[in-house]
Amino acid sequence: MTFIEKIHQNAGRGWLLAAGGLVLALLLAVNARVTRQLSDLEKDIKIAEEAGRRSSVYAEELRSARERKAKAARDVKAALTDMAAAKKMIYEAGLSLQEEKRLLEKQLEIMTTYLELDGEAAKIHLMRGDQTLKSFGFSAPLRALGGEKPATPELCRITAKERFASPERGKAEKTAAGLNWEPPQTGRSRRDSPLGEYVIFTDGPLILHAPVPNAALHNAYPHLCAGLTLYSAKRLYESVFIGNKLLIKVSVPAKPPPPRIQGAKKKK
Repeated sequence: MTFIEKIHQNAGRGWLLAAGGLVLALLLAVNARVTRQLSDLEKDIKIAEEAGRRSSVYAEELRSARERKAKAARDVKAALTDMAAAKKMIYEAGLSLQEEKRLLEKQLEIMTTYLELDGEAAKIHLMRGDQTLKSFGFSAPLRALGGEKPATPELCRITAKERFASPERGKAEKTAAGLNWEPPQTGRSRRDSPLGEYVIFTDGPLILHAPVPNAALHNAYPHLCAGLTLYSAKRLYESVFIGNKLLIKVSVPAKPPPPRIQGAKKKK
């Protein structure tokens, strides 16, 4: 006989029903409590899920904001770099324009500057347009030296200027093989030159220079000489440019008066 059968025999039906009802009530109470706890747990899970979703959205917003800030920082950095490059370009363009302006002004100065040799006043004027900038006196009138008497040109151009010049000039000649350059035959010293110091060559016979130490050597060299002083030659050498024009105004001797007819009587 089993344990339950023994209880059924010893206890009455009422007690068994009561015990069964009590067990059932306990089970229902436990079920209700478990159900309530499960419901609370589901609510907590939903709240946690909602919080997780909100956290994900907030994290996405933060990530998007961080990306926007990073992009804005990159844009600002690129803009600053472009601005610096633009400022550098503007600065370099300004320097280039200043250099071009300086060169153009220098070229204009060279183009508008010329010399005017006034034989009657015994002065060489440094001119720019119609304005006299400087005047340099020379001690002797134009003289043709070296046994030649070349015609005095009215206009010539400065072709070279040398601190100590050799009377022998180099020769350049184009050949089939190329350019043939024959250097000048210079003396033992730069001061052996018959032209002295501060020598200005022109494309004509006129050569401007300072006084020479060897007058005999100087007079034997064929050229047209103005007899500049050392001061005038130096200042003139420092003031002119290669390519400047030189106008020569030689005084023309006055015409003799017409002869008077002897024996002519005035009418009363």
